Parts: sequence; structure tokens; C-alpha cells
Amino acid sequence: MDPLVEDDDTTCEAVDGELSQTGVLALVWRKDVLGAAWVESSSSVLKFCQVADPGPDFRVMQALKFSLDPTLIVTPSTSDPDYLDRLGGACHPVAATAEAEDAEEGAAEPDEANGFMVTLCKNREFSAESAIQRLSLLRNLSDLPNCELSDRERQMHLEHILPPDQEQACRAVGGLLAYLQRTDVGSSMSIGKLERCRLDLC
Repeated sequence: MDPLVEDDDTTCEAVDGELSQTGVLALVWRKDVLGAAWVESSSSVLKFCQVADPGPDFRVMQALKFSLDPTLIVTPSTSDPDYLDRLGGACHPVAATAEAEDAEEGAAEPDEANGFMVTLCKNREFSAESAIQRLSLLRNLSDLPNCELSDRERQMHLEHILPPDQEQACRAVGGLLAYLQRTDVGSSMSIGKLERCRLDLC
């Protein structure tokens, strides 16, 4: 079985424009593999996926960002330059650098050609290892049993939903939660469900 896409994933028909409003979209690309994570504001569901997306076209990334139409895209500051150029469009309206973010400067205004705001965040915020730790802080997750769980049991349940071998998906989830927990704690704590998607972008 292809480790990039699981057969039991929920299909997200992104290009049909039926997805709920998306606020922040976290994208991670490395070695022709794209990881993505976002929260549907109407349902408080955190959705994530990992899929093959070879450069230089990055077709899945392009289709995903235009179909979800997020208000903000967050991505690691150390990402591949070609990926960043395609992410921001021809004018590359990438927002704050990691240093500017430390100074609490906001994102740059999107250019009129593509309408996307992109913020470069510190690479360590997109750590695959931190994703489970950040998820464990969410106490409203319906995916977890109602009984009292030890930290290890909680980690095992979460790793079943977000497997460690889905590295880029883990990194995207970690980066998304890091950004939300830093800038919009209420939004992150309202997340009630995790959902792994298989993108239907054909």
C-alpha cells in the first residue's frame, strides 16, 4: 500500500467548492511530498493529508490552496525556494520572516493577482514530534475515549489517527497548532475532531 495515501481516508472533494470556510492552512513540502492541515471553522474539524506532489509544478498544492481559499497560509521559513515561489505566486507575497515574527510584525498584504497571505514560521514549529504533544492539549477531541487516559494511552490513540510515518502530515498539523495556539487559543481549543483526508483533486 502506498504510505502517502491511506485507503480508509475520507475523500475531500476540494475542487467542488463545497468545503467549509478555511482560516489558516498549514503546508509543508519536502522531497516531492506535501503535507497539509487546516480547520473547518463551521465544524471545528482539523483535517490533514499527505500526498505526493512533485515539483516544479506542485499541482496538488496549487489546487488545494485555490479550492480552500484560506485567509492565511503558514509554512516553514526554511522551505525549498522553488516551492515558496509557487506557493506565493509570481509576485511571491510571502509575509513575515522568522525574525519579523519575533518582532510581532503582521503578514504582508496579499497581492491582487493571487490574493494569498503567506507567513513563514520557524522550522521547529513544524516538528513532527511536537504534533502529538500539541494535540494532547486539546481536551475536546471526540476521537478519544471518555475514560481517563494516561499520557501514554492518549499518545497511542492520537498516533493511531495521525501515524508517525505520515511525517509531512504530522509536520503540517504541528505547525498549524503551533500557530493557532500562539495567536488564537480559543480557535485551537475548540477543535473537536481529527480527520485524515484523501484529496480528490482530479
